[in-house]
Amino acid sequence: MSELYLFTNMVNNRFVGTIIWETEKSLTIKVVTDHGYNEHGNYIIPREFIKYSFCLSSLVPGQTYTIVNGGKTYDANFIDVYNRTTLRVDNVSTCPTPTRVFTIPLRQISRITNK
Repeated sequence: MSELYLFTNMVNNRFVGTIIWETEKSLTIKVVTDHGYNEHGNYIIPREFIKYSFCLSSLVPGQTYTIVNGGKTYDANFIDVYNRTTLRVDNVSTCPTPTRVFTIPLRQISRITNK
């Protein structure tokens, strides 16, 4: 299976997908939906329309990351990517009970960075 990426485009739409072809000027992406891969085919997106991308396979379980979700920024420990659509984390810095596990739809996350 190809590596999953989190993308944010220039108008702040977020999506998850696999890069199936890339050129100097564009990416062909198979987008993941809540029901699996998009049944309508692949999307060709000019590279200049991608504001942010992050390879989800680079996330390390147990490592702390800074996550931007819905305009809020917090630190959390990565657990896993569930069903190619959901990020699972714990020890969220904004939570009064940090041992709780949180699930976040990937399409709601605008940025993930190493802490």
